[in-house]
Amino acid sequence: DAFDITQEKEATRDQYGRHTFCQSALLARRLVERGVTFVTVNCVPWDHHGSPGQYKTEEGAKLLIPPLDKAIGGLIRDLIDRGLYEKTLVVAMGEFGRTSRMNANAGRDHWGNTFSVLMGCGGMKMGQVIGRSGRRGEEVVDRPLTPQDVAATVYHHLGIDGQAASFRDALDRPMPLVDTGEPIRELFS
Repeated sequence: DAFDITQEKEATRDQYGRHTFCQSALLARRLVERGVTFVTVNCVPWDHHGSPGQYKTEEGAKLLIPPLDKAIGGLIRDLIDRGLYEKTLVVAMGEFGRTSRMNANAGRDHWGNTFSVLMGCGGMKMGQVIGRSGRRGEEVVDRPLTPQDVAATVYHHLGIDGQAASFRDALDRPMPLVDTGEPIRELFS
């Protein structure tokens, strides 16, 4: 039943947008509403570099950024309207940033040194920018955070101490969920 988004009002579906990613965000809300505690929504084919067979940078931006904006906005508005926003953490991110320079195909390649993460509510302190990159976005110049800090923040929201919780690896050694990361303190102060 949760997967049948045709049960939603047309206005709600339009609020999210009719792109596959947008309707997937609507499905995520339906799952959260039914008690699912962790949902991932993928926006594909986001990874393009202007290479043959992939979107050119400007083309990809025009095709993918508006649905992404509409999906996130629709999801947050819907969670607020349904009283679910304060207990739901919304995270929008990729696994890396993009180079500040265009490649030979007028695309931007992977860049792990800097990237952005959007976090919405989950009972946290919102409306702030934490950290800053340099003018060209090539390096972090203020308050560097790591992917482990992001993971620790998500675990914290779920009520899990990522450094204390562990699992056993293939050699039966305890491995913490998060080795060095800590929840982002500014979100909880």
